[in-house]
Amino acid sequence: MFPTVDFFRTKAYRGFLAFCWGFGTLLLLVPQPEYWFEVTHVAPVTSRIQAQHVVLFATLTFLTDLARVRMSWWLCAIAICVYGLAIEFIQPFTGRTFSLYDARDNVIGVAIGLTLAVIFRHIFIRRQNKSRNGAGTPAQ
Repeated sequence: MFPTVDFFRTKAYRGFLAFCWGFGTLLLLVPQPEYWFEVTHVAPVTSRIQAQHVVLFATLTFLTDLARVRMSWWLCAIAICVYGLAIEFIQPFTGRTFSLYDARDNVIGVAIGLTLAVIFRHIFIRRQNKSRNGAGTPAQ
């Protein structure tokens, strides 16, 4: 059974979400050792870094969007994009470099995450709400 809307409002889920944001921030700010990118026959280094940004921001956006209560989806997206840009400005102080390509990949990840969250909400959560409210049951 898929989680209900109430699950995404629990303290446990919010704690998990805070952990994910903290871990994601750590990954974005800590300099990555060169040996992480030694396997070049899989994909070029830049492609893997781009994929990391897209996957990380898609995941964070998806999880955050499911937990939002009174915030509109577009405000959630703008807030996450501003966070991604702020991380890019902070990176030079931690031994990494600022990159507009990373910022672009963050925005792409946000768009993918929002799309997946909308699909998830439509397919699973709205269906559960309809069945919980008695929609779809025959009238007697």
